[in-house]
Amino acid sequence: MTATVFVLNGGGSFHRRHLLAEARRHLALVLRGRRREPCLDDRIVNEALAAHCTDITAP
Repeated sequence: MTATVFVLNGGGSFHRRHLLAEARRHLALVLRGRRREPCLDDRIVNEALAAHCTDITAP
């Protein structure tokens, strides 16, 4: 998911909302209309951020 967002955004920085949108697209494809667990998309994004991203937000 992070690699997809990275490539689609030209290899530069991106926002959390971009990861969230990609997570939701992925869940919609994988679950195909089935109900998903509440906040699953947020948990996926939080894990992706922790594992693969560096925060460059100015203090």
